[in-house]
Amino acid sequence: MPRQKGGFTLVELVIVIIIIAILAALAIPRFIRTAEKAKGEEAIANLRLIFAGERMYRLDYNIYSLNLVTGPGPDDGGLSPEYIEDMETAARQKYFSFSLTRPSLQTFRARATRNIGIYSGGWIQIDQDEDITTGDGWPWLP
Repeated sequence: MPRQKGGFTLVELVIVIIIIAILAALAIPRFIRTAEKAKGEEAIANLRLIFAGERMYRLDYNIYSLNLVTGPGPDDGGLSPEYIEDMETAARQKYFSFSLTRPSLQTFRARATRNIGIYSGGWIQIDQDEDITTGDGWPWLP
């Protein structure tokens, strides 16, 4: 009587590979969405740091600052690291660049614009009322 060798047939191996491919096709997009949402939440946390720094700046000078990280005081008009401890971390974030505008003395808008990735160019913005908005394709609000 011939002895049968144990093992898997080619059909069984192909079926297992197909099942693994289907599971990967379902999991990878979800992972990418979760990672992008986490990057956006990090940007929002940094925008809230800028918001808090703007509030402190306004208490000192009765106006909002003109820009980020130039120097303290109304002469320079910049929101410096003395107002935001982690300003350097926020300013050097890999995925977003941060900007600050002051349309009037009593208003400001801080914006985080996505630098790289599938949502490059999308932005998240916070204003003096702590309203958060998004634009240019950024899909998630907090």
